[in-house]
Amino acid sequence: MSSDVQRPAVVITGLPWLRTGSGKVMEEQVAFFKSIGWIVFFVACPYAAKQTLSDPVWDQFKQQSADLNADAIAIASFERPVRRRGLFGNLAARWKKLNALNWRMSLSEKVVLTDELREDLRAADVRLILANHIYTLELAKRIKDEVAKRNVPLCVVTHDVQSHILSDNSVVNPFTKRADRLEDLEDTEVRALSVAQYLIHVSHDDLGFFQRRLPAVRQIAIVPCAPDQTDLGIDRSREKRVDFLFVGSNHIANSEAVEWLLEEVYPNFNEPKPSLRIAGKVDRLVEAKRPDLFNRYRRFFAGEVGGVIDEYLSARCILVPMISGRGVSIKTVEATSVGLPMVGTAAAFRGLPNEAVRNSGLSAYSSAGEFARAAQEALENPEPLREASIRLYRALFSRDAFANSMIGVLNDLDLDGSMRIEFEAKRMSAATPPA
Repeated sequence: MSSDVQRPAVVITGLPWLRTGSGKVMEEQVAFFKSIGWIVFFVACPYAAKQTLSDPVWDQFKQQSADLNADAIAIASFERPVRRRGLFGNLAARWKKLNALNWRMSLSEKVVLTDELREDLRAADVRLILANHIYTLELAKRIKDEVAKRNVPLCVVTHDVQSHILSDNSVVNPFTKRADRLEDLEDTEVRALSVAQYLIHVSHDDLGFFQRRLPAVRQIAIVPCAPDQTDLGIDRSREKRVDFLFVGSNHIANSEAVEWLLEEVYPNFNEPKPSLRIAGKVDRLVEAKRPDLFNRYRRFFAGEVGGVIDEYLSARCILVPMISGRGVSIKTVEATSVGLPMVGTAAAFRGLPNEAVRNSGLSAYSSAGEFARAAQEALENPEPLREASIRLYRALFSRDAFANSMIGVLNDLDLDGSMRIEFEAKRMSAATPPA
């Protein structure tokens, strides 16, 4: 890295959640900063107390880390599992009224920063620290201390309201052995994020939540983006192997979507039934939760697949039958980026500005019957939905839109304005980052 010390650098911290919705967001962050000529350090830290340096999660992270395409990638983890400090430690934690969010946030404070990483950070011209998820905030603050003489701003990308996710999942407080009150979790999250110079939210719902509670902190919603591959979806020479496609990881919201799709929507399709393919690791969750449903419709499940884009392009229409979940649905982003007709529920458009969805021409379907009818109409007359899908992509999910928003954040953080001309000059090149 020594030859690059004069170039601006950003340090991005994140959890080892690659090839997920969060992973896609982090990939695009790296691509953006590289497109404007910055050096990108990516530092990963654990989410669970048992994820020491020898944990299998890091083997998987190393295998997938090429997806990030960062200039330097480091792992900051524990040498041994983190344990609570016995009876007296628990009593102290209860006296301090620590909760499950405090515990999970504290893990990144305990990780080991290697001497090599410290030296590289001190030598680099670090202009910004970008922390993904509140769970990497303590690590980001430690990194900020390493480069404190430059007064580097700290920006946090929230990726959902984490206190709500803990509450939704009834996560047990390790000190009290019972679930925390939502109000206590929210208060912890808000107080922790108040140290940030800027908050970036990946949904407009989250922006509204935090703006009401942290009006003094600069904030913006920048929804996830994806490369523009709409020309591939328009290409009619491509063979379509399946009528409908749903892609989902092993997340509870995807499992609930599949259950609704198979139990409520599929019976409403006209005979002969259209073909359906369900790709991704959601099959494991459905099989575990609803073995009866999985066995009845086993023929539809493809399991984990290699290329997601190839999956999309093999279908005539993308279904996004979400009935739960938080944040922007990455499936909506991906489906619109390939220019294919898409049929979704209200939850498929969650976290997006309502006006942009309306202006695109896409509609949200709440009942199974309406959803089924709209899906079949998309097969018979795909062009209106294809055009609407592309309009939504270009309005919200393009790399142009992402780059323009990020440039705005960087200019806001540049108190003396010295970098504004540099960013403006590179605005157009930010749309298509180099490989």
